[in-house]
Parts: sequence; structure tokens; C-alpha cells
Amino acid sequence: RLTRGSVAASLRASEIASRNWNAKIESSSRPMKF
Repeated sequence: RLTRGSVAASLRASEIASRNWNAKIESSSRPMKF
């Protein structure tokens, strides 16, 4: 069962994870153009 706090925590964690993932992709694909 999810409480509002755990939902907010999971949303924050996924937001941070996607931000890190986007930064990693951006830095690795910077020499190339998409």
C-alpha cells in the first residue's frame, strides 16, 4: 500500500534517475549529432 509520502519519494527518485540518465546520454552523445 502506498502512502502519499512514498509516492512523492518514488516520483522524486525517478525524476532524479531520469535526469542523471539524460545527462549521461547527453555527455556520451555530445560528439555525435542526432
